[in-house]
Amino acid sequence: MSRVRTAFGLLIVIAGTAWLLGGPEAVRSGGRWALTALPYALLGLGLLVLLRAAVPRGLLAAPLALILGGALWAVHDVGYLDGGK
Repeated sequence: MSRVRTAFGLLIVIAGTAWLLGGPEAVRSGGRWALTALPYALLGLGLLVLLRAAVPRGLLAAPLALILGGALWAVHDVGYLDGGK
């Protein structure tokens, strides 16, 4: 229960800071970004849980490195890492 309170508190602090620095439009923009990124975060979390269940404890670094490398390569190919060019 303590982790849920901590996560909720951090969410409130982030939203309050965005509101303070950018107003309501900044909060809406951040919310849109978070909702766009949420499926990918859930996919990554699910993959990590699956790997932890399938791979012995000391051998998790290699599959994670391969997945991270492949994901970065795919993101680069799509054009997200070009710096807005």
